[in-house]
Order: sequence, then C-alpha cells, then structure tokens
Amino acid sequence: MILIDQHAAHERVLYEQLTRRAENLRVPSQALLVPETVELGFREAHGIRDGY
Repeated sequence: MILIDQHAAHERVLYEQLTRRAENLRVPSQALLVPETVELGFREAHGIRDGY
C-alpha cells in the first residue's frame, strides 16, 4: 500500500511548474502597488541576480 499526501503532492507540482517557468524566464510577476526599497549586501545582490 502506498499513501500519498495529496496536499504536499500538489505543492510539489506547483513548485516544479514555477521552477520550470523560472528557468525559461516566463514567471508571471506583478509590480508592487507601493515599491519597497531594500538595502542588500554584495552576496545578497548577486544571489538575487543569479537566481538563488
């Protein structure tokens, strides 16, 4: 007998779809209503730029 957590399985499917879209640069996004300025260090800025 195999038991599957359907909620976790659905989250996994959604996660894989988003990561696949991100790899192809087709991730839907929306600008913030009120932009938020954030100070980042060197590592954080490069991590965001590199997709981590």
